[in-house]
Amino acid sequence: MVIEFTRMIVGTEAQQRTMLRLSLEPADGREQSLPLRQGRAIAWIAEALAPLRKQLPEQEIHQLVLAIRSAIGIESLVWLTDVGGLSREAAVASMRWSAGALLSQALLAGMPGAGPAPSAGHQPAKPQVTPRYPG
Repeated sequence: MVIEFTRMIVGTEAQQRTMLRLSLEPADGREQSLPLRQGRAIAWIAEALAPLRKQLPEQEIHQLVLAIRSAIGIESLVWLTDVGGLSREAAVASMRWSAGALLSQALLAGMPGAGPAPSAGHQPAKPQVTPRYPG
């Protein structure tokens, strides 16, 4: 899902940037209707994470959905390319890595503010994480 979503963001980057710009402009007291910024990605990510309902409470899944969306949207691409100076390819690789890191961390330790580690009834699967860099 993340691969397809980031591919779509890059493929429609000009339109995505326009919608982002419009969403940031004041509406002069009028209600702003931006049909392409209605949070559809949230539903797509939630659907992709549905199998985790056996491992994580619903609130943590929702937090994870929002965290992943923040890592893979046009906002991230704009920052990584325009501010961070990355190429589009490097930016997309970073976005995908970030989404995977968020998922791994959620499964390993839960989401921030979620309280103590899950009880015996909600033990997350512990992914095998092998550090690639000496620490």
